[in-house]
Amino acid sequence: MAEDANQSEVLPVEGANTLDSNKDLLSEKAEVFLCKGNERCREKDFVDAIRLYTEGIEVNCKDDEVKAKLHSNRAKAYFDLGARASFELKELEETITWCEKGLDIDHENSALSKLKETTISVLSKSQHEAEGKDPSDSSNTRSISEAEPENDANETNLRSKAKTE
Repeated sequence: MAEDANQSEVLPVEGANTLDSNKDLLSEKAEVFLCKGNERCREKDFVDAIRLYTEGIEVNCKDDEVKAKLHSNRAKAYFDLGARASFELKELEETITWCEKGLDIDHENSALSKLKETTISVLSKSQHEAEGKDPSDSSNTRSISEAEPENDANETNLRSKAKTE
């Protein structure tokens, strides 16, 4: 009967402890991709950063914080890449849109803020040159909203709403 007592003991299931360690391994692997992606972003290599963040997402770790960072950093890299590409292609209005969308997600992204300011300046200067005006002459300065009728109409609507409130 002593043998029966020993046989009735519950032994740990093989691999039971490896579930937690697999979870940790997946999180660690995803964090490696996150760190490498962050390095590539600092180097302005957004294409490789996006690839690394995507690989980190595909690891499918269970750590929600790591997954959230991978997704948000990949989105930021896409916005940086899109903004820079459109600027290089002289698609200035599109650059401003990319920057604004990126800043909606990450209000403190100084790179996007600077790119937006630069783009607005370049756009304003090119509009003045197209009109044959000296861009340094402040008497000829027009805002972008004045150059775009739909923005002027929106500004008028906002002013009338503000008066009624």
